Order: sequence, then structure tokens, then C-alpha cells
Amino acid sequence: MSTEYKTDERIIKDIIQHHIKPTDEEHTISLTIYYIKKKSQLLIKNKTTMKNPSLQENHVIYKHTCKIEDCGPQTYIGMTQTTL
Repeated sequence: MSTEYKTDERIIKDIIQHHIKPTDEEHTISLTIYYIKKKSQLLIKNKTTMKNPSLQENHVIYKHTCKIEDCGPQTYIGMTQTTL
């Protein structure tokens, strides 16, 4: 793994800290980053039905409120599936 991962982590943390707010102010957003070695993906697992822990899931549900004058206070709730 190259040393660029530290820069990537810092950028992602900065984006989340400055641009993302939880809908409930009593909660905070925490970021957990997992790395997978490329060689470990080549191995065959004995239990293929095991699910990833909830922290390793890549589904994100978000709520976006448009604050631009033309679109007015419109709210959109969406879901995305991303692979990092």
C-alpha cells in the first residue's frame, strides 16, 4: 500500500467534517475506513454466506435539501451504493 492513503483519508475526513451534518444534532458522524489486501480476495472462503459487519456496508441513505432560490426548499431522500 502506498503512502497516498493517508492523504486520501485526510481529504475524506475533511469533506465529511465540513459538509455533512447529521439530521439529529445529538448524534455525531464517525468515519471508519477498512482496507482489504488484494491477495486475500483471491482466497476461497469456507462460509460464503457470511455477511459483512454493518460498518463495512457500502449503502448510504442521505437527505438533501436544496437551498438555491430557483428550486426552493425542496427535500430529497436518496440511497447510493458506492465501491471505494
